[in-house]
This record gives sequence, structure tokens and C-alpha cells, in this order.
Amino acid sequence: MEANGGDSSAIVRELKELKRQKAELEHRISALEAKLQDTAALERSVAVSNGCSVPNGLEHGLSPDQIYRYSRQLLLPSFGVEAQSNLLKSSVLVIGAGGLGSPALLYLAACGLGRLGIIDHDVVELNNMHRQIIHTEAFIGQPKVKSAAAACRSINSTIKVDEYVDALRTSNALEILSQYDIIVDATDNPPSRYMISDCCVLLGKVNLLIYTLTPGFFCILLTVYNHKGGPCYRCLFPTPPPTTACQRCSDSGVLGVVPGVIGCLQALETIKLASLVGEPLSERMLLFDALSARIRIVKIRGRSAQCTVCGDTSSFSKQQFKDFDYEDFTQFPLSAGPLNILPQESRINSKEFKEILDKKEQHVLLDVRPAHHYKIVSLRFTQHPSCKLGGSGWFSYTIGNITGMEANGGDSSAIVRELKELKRQKAELEHRISALEAKLQDTAALERSVAVSNGCSVPNGLEHGLSPDQIYRYSRQLLLPSFGVEAQSNLLKSSVLVIGAGGLGSPALLYLAACGLGRLGIIDHDVVELNNMHRQIIHTEAFIGQPKVKSAAAACRSINSTIKVDEYVDALRTSNALEILSQYDIIVDATDNPPSRYMISDCCVLLGKPLVSGAALGMEGQLTVYNHKGGPCYRCLFPTPPPTTACQRCSDSGVLGVVPGVIGCLQALETIKLASLVGEPLSERMLFDALSARIRIVKIRGRSAQCTVCGDTSSFSKQQFKDFDYEDFTQFPLSAGPLNILPQESRINSKEFKEILDKKEQHVLLDVRPAHHYKIVSLPDSLNIPLANLEARLDELTFALKEKQEGHGNTGSCTNPSIYVVCRRGNDSQRAVEYLRESGFDTAKDIIGGLEAWAADVNPTFPTY
Repeated sequence: MEANGGDSSAIVRELKELKRQKAELEHRISALEAKLQDTAALERSVAVSNGCSVPNGLEHGLSPDQIYRYSRQLLLPSFGVEAQSNLLKSSVLVIGAGGLGSPALLYLAACGLGRLGIIDHDVVELNNMHRQIIHTEAFIGQPKVKSAAAACRSINSTIKVDEYVDALRTSNALEILSQYDIIVDATDNPPSRYMISDCCVLLGKVNLLIYTLTPGFFCILLTVYNHKGGPCYRCLFPTPPPTTACQRCSDSGVLGVVPGVIGCLQALETIKLASLVGEPLSERMLLFDALSARIRIVKIRGRSAQCTVCGDTSSFSKQQFKDFDYEDFTQFPLSAGPLNILPQESRINSKEFKEILDKKEQHVLLDVRPAHHYKIVSLRFTQHPSCKLGGSGWFSYTIGNITGMEANGGDSSAIVRELKELKRQKAELEHRISALEAKLQDTAALERSVAVSNGCSVPNGLEHGLSPDQIYRYSRQLLLPSFGVEAQSNLLKSSVLVIGAGGLGSPALLYLAACGLGRLGIIDHDVVELNNMHRQIIHTEAFIGQPKVKSAAAACRSINSTIKVDEYVDALRTSNALEILSQYDIIVDATDNPPSRYMISDCCVLLGKPLVSGAALGMEGQLTVYNHKGGPCYRCLFPTPPPTTACQRCSDSGVLGVVPGVIGCLQALETIKLASLVGEPLSERMLFDALSARIRIVKIRGRSAQCTVCGDTSSFSKQQFKDFDYEDFTQFPLSAGPLNILPQESRINSKEFKEILDKKEQHVLLDVRPAHHYKIVSLPDSLNIPLANLEARLDELTFALKEKQEGHGNTGSCTNPSIYVVCRRGNDSQRAVEYLRESGFDTAKDIIGGLEAWAADVNPTFPTY
């Protein structure tokens, strides 16, 4: 199918219609997913009332689908099935679906909460898009709550989402907040902060609050309030700050990714509270200066006994709360509005001033805005772009009324079938939209080129080159004195390649697309899987089974249809790295293995590209900028690869979903600073421990003069790079695969073990997975001795064999029972068998492929993780 004509207006018309259709599909999908949740809950209730046992004998209550979806979290020793079960029973209300609420909502939906509430009275606008990554252009003009709920359900269709398209007021706050365990305050004004905190005290709810000290680059995450005797907001601020110190981002601006970092940290603290894991950020304050990449956590005072709300002698009641005027108390309006401090004779309206201009009356027009505002646009050139971008702009859509539609049938299978078909249609629409947006970029570029060659002046007289649409879209960044039109123009001319569209790449890509880059490249060879969904928020369930690059590119274009996105559905190798990386100004490494890290760093040195490198595993992450203005490369710090025992993938060791979110957002921040030539890049290393909420920035050594790649005497060439074997150098495979260290006679496959069970042959089944893995799922009658503890616990195995032998002796047979060893994938079990045979247990045999093979070849209903 071709666009009707080659001009941009025809493409825009078709795009508008396709996005309208997509929005209708998203509404219908959202309604069906909500109905599916209710149907599934009813079916579970009926099953329990009929005395049905827990499916697959999983005593912790997690279903096979939940085990697979949240497997990376279940693999964490400090998290596991207990914490995930706690999450699934928890309810959280997020107040505000804007810059802070966007990442918080996405990661809370992804992680596996039981119930998520969203309240916001606002609608999606074009100038939200640079920071509010939960929304897409298709939802412009629609309620933010509807858009956010659809996004949450697209990531996790099993979560229950409550929608409140309303403003939070003293008249409804007590009723709404009382329904949830934890409250997340993602608002942007003092009246709301005091009101929410006071309400939480009255209800005994934990409250997570952001307090923005200075808008823009410098923010404070002012802690977890009202937690286990900790302070409330009034304890720290009994008197409201002066109104001059309180500013909205609509007035002072904000760099889009800054609320992303803080919103991820809000989600992290919420997950810790809901799962009962880790040390919440209570009675501590996180100070974040994005411009210089400085992060500090400082101690704050505890609860005040004299607090008028939570103090020892406080008599603050629910009725007083309902009657309290928070706007009057803070002298700050809940919504921004014009002042009226002059008499009417001292004012004229804009039409009257236009008449003065038309009559050419002599006058002086004084513009009292800050200089960096004046650079954006002034009356010498054109009217404010917001006047132009009303309901007729091509980012405004009307979504058809589909509220009267009902699912075909009430059973869950019928709903699932319809959902599957709707998601297929949506995926097709997204592919078409993606193709048209790419064509629109090329057409627009051609039209600009023709205009310039014909001697046309800069449109609307805007000398900085930003269009009215761009001014409105990126207005919050243009308002920043340290950013402004110069930095935004630099961004629009920059190109960035993100290597990896997984846990780190997801938030990095979304914020880079939103902020206004000129060109964004994505390379990844993998496909979207269900167990990606708890951390890879750029993907939706509709893209499961499809290339991650296609999914990520569609998401980037849905947030910003003006950005050029290059797609590489391929693995990065020495044979293609130089050609691909040479096309971009900045490289972002979002991979997860040592061979790729060395290869990407070496390639950046050869090409002279700065590298923004991040890593996340378990509850920890780190970040640094390599090869920037004489700084070190990766080899300078690690000339010798770490031992393979120190290198683990999240598929083996697990990761808390929001941890790569924090690091990925910070990668986007550092990239934006490099591309816009603003701020001080993090050419040092940042270390992040999510469990204890500790963040440290430590100094690392500079470039090594002896480095074999970037050193003073290095002769490392592009040809040597192409010939270099990074897997052999690091002794670490690029992709995980099975070991083969045992002879065939020491191994049996899962079907052969099933025959042993069917024949009821005496044996001991030894499971050598860690104990927290064993709690997730196990085969019946198995003995769990983790591989790391095997040597110290051999007597337990000897005792188990003796018991089996004595029981077998009563049958008159003298055959010694065999030992069969199983693990998750069949690697640790081989190591265990090798050790057992060396220790005299000659009957020990490995079950090839472990529990994954059992699920694939013997019992398809057996949960995998």
C-alpha cells in the first residue's frame, strides 16, 4: 500500500486516520483486558469454592504464566516467590499521570502489582510528549488517565487498573486513598503535596513524595513519608515555602528525562514497600543534580512530636481535612491561572494591540521575559505557537465512541480470542504507521531542501530554525536557562545509536525519542518474550514473538513521529560494527555481556565516538561515559577480562525490573547532555544499590597510556578489530548455551527419567539449584542441595541413598539406587555429577537439559522461568 500521493499533507492525513483507528483498538483492548481480569477472578473463585487444588502443585500460589513473566525477579535471592506474592496482593494509587507518574506507572504495572489506581484530571497535549513517555500522539486530546491505563494494560494485561478521570480534592481524597495500600504522589504543586500527606496520615497510608526544590535540572526525591513512625510532609515543612520558591515546569521548564529518573526511583521505593524487601528511603532525602550528574542521599529529621497533623497531641480530624483550604494555606493555586492585579484602564487585549500595529501608532513594545525565553520567539516574528496548535493541529484526534461495544460472549476464552485478533490488528496498524512516519520524515526533509534551494527564508522568521511545532513540543526544555534553543537545536542535529532494546535500552530509547534527537538507531537481534515484560517497558504484549527492534521503533515513533528511527534487526559483530557505529555521533551500550562491552568500546575508540555505558544486575547498577575528551576506554579500566564466575546474565541471576529503568534513564540523561553540549558528563562511575537505596559516585582512573587500544603506543587497527575474537578473549559466550562436559553414559534425557518414574525404580533425585529457585517450582520427591553447598552436605545425600536402599531391601533386591541430578537448564547438574563421581558416587547421572527439557519434552504444563 502506498500513500495517496508523495506530498507530506497526504501522508499526514493517512497517518491521522490510522492513529484514530489505533486509538479505538487500544480502547477496545483496554476494555476487554479489564473484563478478562474480572472473568479470571470469578473463575478462580469458583475453582476454590469447588475445592480445586493449587494448579501444578505450586503452593506459593503463582501460576505458570506468572512464574515465567516475573522469572527474573523470582531468581533474586533477596526477592523470590515470597516478595512476588506480596506484590501481587498489593494495591498502589499513583496521583498524577505526567512526567513523574509516567515511568512510575509503567514499571509498577510491569513488576506485578495486584491493583493499580491512576488519578488525573488533565488531558494529553503535544507539549507533554517530551517527558511523559506513557502517552502516545494518538491520545492527544484524550484524558491522561485513559492513555496511561491503556499503556499499563498493554504491558501487563493481568493487572487490575482503576481509572479516576478527576482532580483529587478534600471532598474525594479520603474515599479514594482509603482503597489502596501505598500512595505515590506524582503531582507538581504545594497544595496537593500537603493535602495528600495529611490524608495519608489520617488513613495510616505510606506516602512517596517528590519535592522539587528547583525546577529543571535539580530535583529532590524527598523520601518515603509516614512509614513506620517516620515523619510526614508537615513534620519537615510546617510552614509552606514562599510562593516565589514554588514554580511549575510550565513556567521554569524541565529536561524531559529528569522526572524519568525520579519516577523510576518512586517505582523502586514502592516495589520495596509492597514486597517487604529492602530498606525504604525513609528519613533520608535524595538530592539529584542532573546537570553535573551529582547524586547525594542525606539524613533528614524524624517525626515531629509538635506536628499539627501527626504529632503526639494532634487533634486533626477527617472533618477538618475536608474543610481545610490548601490553596489558601500555601498561597499557591492548584491550577495555573492569570493574575488580576491591575485596574482595567492599565490593560489592553491582544486584538486592541493588533489594531495599534495596523494603525502604525508610535509605541515601544517592552518584552519582560527572561532573555532565553526571548530567544525562543518574540512578537517581531510570529504569535505564540500554542495559538496555532489548537484542535486543528495534526496532532489532535477524535476517538470514536466504542463504549457501547461488548465482548463476544462472557467466558474468558472468547475474550482471549478477540483480544488476540485486536492486538494483531493493532500490530499491523503500528507497522503501517511506522512506515508512513519514516516516509514523512524523508518527504519533510526533501521539502525543506527544495525550500532552501529556492531561497525561502526561515519559516515564521524564527532564526534559530525551530518550527512552531517544535517550539511547542519541546517548550519545557526551551524554558531552561541552561538549555534553551541552542541546546535543543544541537539535539535535533545529533544522532545516537542504542545497542540493545532490553531492560536498559527501553527507557533510554523512549526518553531519547521524546527529547528531540534528529536520528536514533536501534540494533538488537532478539525477539520480544513474555519474561521481558517485567522490565522492558518499551515493548507491549502485542509484539510478543516479533523482533525487539520493530517493537521499539514503533514505540519511539508513537511518542515522537518527527524523529528519524533506523532499525537494525541484527546482532552486532566485528564484521558490521565499524560500518554501523560510524554513522552516529554517540553510542549507548545497553548490552549485558563482556564480549559485547569490549567490542563496542574498542570500536568507539577506533571511530572516536563517546560511549555511554550502563549495566544492571540483581539489585545493583552502574553507569559511566567512556572515550570522552581524553577520558578512559573500557580496556583502560579492565585490561584483563573478569573471571567468568564473576560475569552473570540476568537470565541466571535475576534483576528487579525497575533497576535497569533507573540506569537506562540516566544513560539517556548523559546522552542528552553530550548531544546538546550542556552540563558535565559522568566520565566517572556511578554505583547504585537498589536494596538499600544507596547511590555513590566514585572517581575512577583516567586513560591508561599503556592501553592496548587507546594507549599512546597502541597500533590496534580496524582490521585487527574485525579479526578479534571477543568471546575467546573474555571466555564468555555472546549467547547462553548448554555445556557438554560429561560422557554420554553419565547422562539421561528427560523422557528416559520419566520412564524410571513410571517403573517406580528406586532412586534419589537431587536438585542442585539454589534454594530460592527450588521454592519457585520443583519435581516431586526431590532433594534440594545447592551446587555451592554440595561438598559440605554430602552426608545428606548419603543418608537419602541409605533410606532408599533400606526401603528397596524389603523387596528382596540388592540393586543400589541411582542418583539423578537436575538443575534449571542442565549445566550445574553436569558440574554436580562430575564432582559426585569423583567423590565415589558412581551411579550419579545428569538429566540433560534440566527442568526446561522436562517442560518441553515431558510435561508442557510444568512452569518454566
